[in-house]
Amino acid sequence: MLRINKSLLLVGIIVFVISTSSVCASEIGYVDYDFLFNAHPEYTSKNLEFQQEVEKLRLEFNLEYQKVSEDEVDKLLEIYETRIDELHEKLTESLLENINKAIAIVAEKNQIKIVLAQSIVLYGGVDLTEIVLAELYSLYGMSVPSNVR
Repeated sequence: MLRINKSLLLVGIIVFVISTSSVCASEIGYVDYDFLFNAHPEYTSKNLEFQQEVEKLRLEFNLEYQKVSEDEVDKLLEIYETRIDELHEKLTESLLENINKAIAIVAEKNQIKIVLAQSIVLYGGVDLTEIVLAELYSLYGMSVPSNVR
């Protein structure tokens, strides 16, 4: 009885894998997320804004540094590092949201069920990076500049 149940289970698993493997090949896509982030239409302006804000914080830190004792320097440094981290997160959040929105649109248009980061794909799937890039730029009413591709 136990042997029959194991055999039936094994046959069931094999049938399931075979029946779904042909469907999954066309339902899995991947993107080069780092490329999309760096190619984002607002990346340059957000990066410049971040650098300018970090410079302001650096100047603030230098002024505060002169006012605190040596014991308080580490705490002050931690405060400013946290502020820089929060600023970075705030400025990149909209970029990431737009990339994810473009990925969702492209996936739906192309009936892709799963989109992975290219860095974790070993074999198979459909590279959606260029299509997502075009969709990302279209969200801004622009076409992709030739120097970005």
